[in-house]
Amino acid sequence: MDGVHRLAQQRATSSEETLDAVRQRLPFSMLGLDSDNDAAFINGTLARYCAQEHITFTRSRLNKKNDQACVEQKNWTTVRQMVSYDRYEGRRAQHSLQALYAVLCLYTNFFQPAIKMMAKKRVGSKVTKQYDHIQAPFRHVLSAPEVAEAQKAQLQQLYLSLNPVALLRQIHKLRAALALSQKVRFYDEATCPCGVQFRISSGNKVPWLNAGKLA
Repeated sequence: MDGVHRLAQQRATSSEETLDAVRQRLPFSMLGLDSDNDAAFINGTLARYCAQEHITFTRSRLNKKNDQACVEQKNWTTVRQMVSYDRYEGRRAQHSLQALYAVLCLYTNFFQPAIKMMAKKRVGSKVTKQYDHIQAPFRHVLSAPEVAEAQKAQLQQLYLSLNPVALLRQIHKLRAALALSQKVRFYDEATCPCGVQFRISSGNKVPWLNAGKLA
């Protein structure tokens, strides 16, 4: 029982540390947290943390996956295309994922354009949608009046220090390191543009590197 109690304490501490890290990266204050109905989020640890930090904690409706549509749409481009559908385990994979997402966060938020729907109107069977200007999330933050000017200046300074080509090369190398950390699913060239490809060997799916694309 002592081992189970220690494991529960470690998980609770890890959840709180992760939320603290997320809040530190945000250029604005976290006022609310809305999760799905997974037990990883619906628990006493997260409820107590949000109450202590004065964060409004809500959850999506049962069997209503579209409640998280703005997040779910990023699962393919930001998660699955980068790290596949596999479950990674162990410290080595954990460190590889953390290193990859640290760089991917900069590349996505500062250099990947995104489009946001502002309004939708239905007239009979015809639906008309109105979209905002296509721009990177970084630009959206700069135009938001809720973000402090000092924070915007810091983001602008960080943006000027970044090189998108260098970030992309670093992402390629980190994805290769993650793939080599353990077995992963098969990908073809179309779904794995980073240059990490895979072949079948002895019944297992083993990664190999397309060195030309990592240069």
